[in-house]
Amino acid sequence: MKFHLVKIGQEFLYKDESYIKTSPLVASHKSEGGQKLFRRADEVSLCTAAVVIKDESDVSTIDISILNDLLDGFVNECELGLQSLGEDFSQIHRKKILNTITQSKQRLLTKINSKSQ
Repeated sequence: MKFHLVKIGQEFLYKDESYIKTSPLVASHKSEGGQKLFRRADEVSLCTAAVVIKDESDVSTIDISILNDLLDGFVNECELGLQSLGEDFSQIHRKKILNTITQSKQRLLTKINSKSQ
């Protein structure tokens, strides 16, 4: 994805280094803290949390807040993907698709909550 699509405060990777966007054209290196000026067209990728299950017998529960955070990340990536379509894709269609994705997320969380109680 392009740097200009990253929201301020989001973490992303650029040339295998983690940064956090601090303004429209600047990001701070996550571990070293130095700032870097980016071009809007610089190619970056969002950092997403990954859950690795080595042995399913070790898994008894999943923290619903972790799942919610993962789903929020998914919804954000969908939103960024829709934004990247530009003017070729109408704002109304983008909002409808994003609304459908958000509603699906809520239904999934509701089902999970009802089964875990």
